[in-house]
Amino acid sequence: MIVLDTEGEAVRHGEVVASLPLGAAVIAPHRTSAATWLAAAGDRLDLAVGTARTMHGDEFDVVLVDLAADDWHARTRAFASATSRARSTLYLLADAATLAAAPQARRSPARTSRQPTYVRCAVAAYPHRALPPKPAS
Repeated sequence: MIVLDTEGEAVRHGEVVASLPLGAAVIAPHRTSAATWLAAAGDRLDLAVGTARTMHGDEFDVVLVDLAADDWHARTRAFASATSRARSTLYLLADAATLAAAPQARRSPARTSRQPTYVRCAVAAYPHRALPPKPAS
């Protein structure tokens, strides 16, 4: 998972789209945002763009999820959908400061040791204008 930090700026959709590899997907939080991404994609017919609802069941090697919207519910749905759509790389387009301030998941005291626990992952933030090099596997 790689965070593309908007640093509170407006998203430069065209620059991000130009950086996405062939066959990638963009999951937007709502239809209006998806339309903006489609316009930025122009004639890139290899790029799948949609919402969590319209991309249900599809999987892609690389997925970018747009978390820059103001609608918390839509962002949550888009993130949940994107985590199950990405086979290898998941990019989060968001304000890194907002992500850092988000409450951490806590383990419920009712859970037994057999049940999974929440795991924090280290995430590096990069400027959103272009994708960083793909991490080594």
